Amino acid sequence: MWGIGQEVRTMAGCRCSGAGWRAARTEAYGGLLLLVVGATTLAFARCPSRVMEASARTANSKLRTGRGRLPQSVAYGNAGVDGRMHGGWWVGHFVDGGSMRHSSAVETKWAWHAGGKRHDGFATNKVGTSMAVLISGRHRLEFERSYVVLEKVGDYVIWGAGVAHSWSALEDSTILSIRWPSLSGDQGERGAVLNASGAV
Repeated sequence: MWGIGQEVRTMAGCRCSGAGWRAARTEAYGGLLLLVVGATTLAFARCPSRVMEASARTANSKLRTGRGRLPQSVAYGNAGVDGRMHGGWWVGHFVDGGSMRHSSAVETKWAWHAGGKRHDGFATNKVGTSMAVLISGRHRLEFERSYVVLEKVGDYVIWGAGVAHSWSALEDSTILSIRWPSLSGDQGERGAVLNASGAV
């Protein structure tokens, strides 16, 4: 049980203490129960000011989305977490149709690659145009007869349909990949030997 002067952070992101904790806990669990039975959606309301300490009335006491409700057509999350089910791809046709991340117009991937890791073989898209943007590290995009090294944050490569491509992480690298449109079965893999020329 929480004593006087002890603080907790409620589901609404508020810091409450003493008797305010019981009220906030009851409100939060009551809302969860209604959500589970489908009677309503859980609204994360701010704590009443009477149970909130004056020192907690700072920007840090707000929900990370602010005090008001977000519009229904706004979604947020973490690309690395949301992409785990699809090999790093977190927006595209493969995401559940009820999600804001579902799209047949574009697909995006967030990927971290350890230095020295490389993709075996080459992949080609029948329809899609692709782009890779360097977020951090040093990365090489390989094509059948040459390659492009991404070294500076924001460096990118764009390639069209029918272009065989592969990659190598020259250092630990984070890459944002974007492909449009997002089509099921658009990409095919094939083995190939890199015959590239130029400086690494």
